[in-house]
Amino acid sequence: MSMLNLSLKTFAAGVLIIFGSVVFASCDKAQRDVVADNIMESIDNALGKYDVALKRVENGYESMKKSRDALQKGMIKAQVQSERAQEDVDKARKLVENAKKTGKSIMEKINAGEFPVTMANGKSYDKAELVAAAQKVGDRLKVAETTLAGMEATYNTYNTAQSRLKSQFDAASKKLDQMKPQINVLQAKIATLQAQREAASIAGDAGASIADQFENLQGEMDDLFAEAETELRVGEAAWKAMEDEMTDDDDLLAEFQTSDDQLQNLEGMFD
Repeated sequence: MSMLNLSLKTFAAGVLIIFGSVVFASCDKAQRDVVADNIMESIDNALGKYDVALKRVENGYESMKKSRDALQKGMIKAQVQSERAQEDVDKARKLVENAKKTGKSIMEKINAGEFPVTMANGKSYDKAELVAAAQKVGDRLKVAETTLAGMEATYNTYNTAQSRLKSQFDAASKKLDQMKPQINVLQAKIATLQAQREAASIAGDAGASIADQFENLQGEMDDLFAEAETELRVGEAAWKAMEDEMTDDDDLLAEFQTSDDQLQNLEGMFD
């Protein structure tokens, strides 16, 4: 009887051990599932937040690219206008030189005191006629010099606008070059986060390790997005000022633009 009792006790103890192991394993798996679910939920929340932030940074980057392209267009426009203005300045300067040369020639004839004088055009002039011609050339010279000064101011305006726009374009290009690698890093970090989510769904005993990795990655991404957001806001403010200046330059260029008719009329006075 005692042997039977001992066998029953041994059997019962074995059953308890097996049952306890099953229960423990079942509880341990349930706990791991909870950990994995919590990690996945945290990662999903982070992904949603970072996707929105990345989209804002990417949109801001594209907007800045458009601003940079507008700066380049304005720079090229100012360069073309500057070259045309330089041509006008050269023509006006030549007319001034010719007027001075003509006036000097007339004064030499007057001072020689020999009248009538036959000029290069084949006409003869007495002293009074030469004095009147000299005064007429003098008046036209003043007009030519005034026009030349205006054309030089126009050229300087275009040239200054071109230099300023080029400086802004170079600064904008440099800022974009700095932001592009940041965006690439952010995109790579999000891809890593997505991979961690997939790993969390099959994590098993590695759940705690993935949680640590996620926490570290989340800290890195928060810092990166804060830095990118700062760059974005600073860039947007600076480039808004650039665009305003570019608009001012357009207005100024239009105001100083000289018509071809003005130059043609001036040339006609010295025919």
